[in-house]
Amino acid sequence: MALEQAGKESVELRRGLPTDLLSFMGLINSGAKDKRVVEKRAAFRKKMKKLAEGILAQSYDHAVDQMGKKFVWDSLPPYLTSKVNY
Repeated sequence: MALEQAGKESVELRRGLPTDLLSFMGLINSGAKDKRVVEKRAAFRKKMKKLAEGILAQSYDHAVDQMGKKFVWDSLPPYLTSKVNY
């Protein structure tokens, strides 16, 4: 819904993750002292924060309308037909 729309509008959201992601992120690297790892972690977190803020800046109303539409559709009784499948 909102994430799909944001993905259509933003090339950054469609980019893949860094191929060396596991070398600087994850719990094992959370307390790293290596300057290179610390810098890469900071840059990655900054980029993820920017992407998340961009998604949140999208219209909430459209996303809520889509959720409401799905809820109403899912709440309806099954569509009955004259054809019976036994």
